[in-house]
Amino acid sequence: MPFDGPTELTIRRTRFKLIQWLFPRLYRNGDRCRAAELSNLLRHRELWPADFEWNYKHPDTCAIGLARRHWNMRWVSLSVLSQKLGLPEPVAYDIFIRLAGDLHVRTNKITPELVADAIDAYLATRDARSGNTGVLTGRQTG
Repeated sequence: MPFDGPTELTIRRTRFKLIQWLFPRLYRNGDRCRAAELSNLLRHRELWPADFEWNYKHPDTCAIGLARRHWNMRWVSLSVLSQKLGLPEPVAYDIFIRLAGDLHVRTNKITPELVADAIDAYLATRDARSGNTGVLTGRQTG
């Protein structure tokens, strides 16, 4: 059988390893890596599966669904996703469920970039403080 070149998944993983190599400070530990990887994935639609369409209203077509497909998970609850990303559950709830309400916009106005911004804001906050305050609500999360 002739070699047809690398698969899409191989290309995606290679790009992510290159990003890790270029920005090692971002990837200190596994949970940071997962959350940063999802943020990067949300910003780069060319890395998405070909048939994935963004819709923040539905779990299968928002960041939760994208993460589920990216990491080949059959089903994922918010609790499981928050553990996988290394985010406290209240922060994950704020980012993946309540973002539209916190920004006072309709759910159809939530873009992947806004979700990525919320993830990045939390990661920056977590790195800057030892108290880990929730990004959107100000609740203590850990």
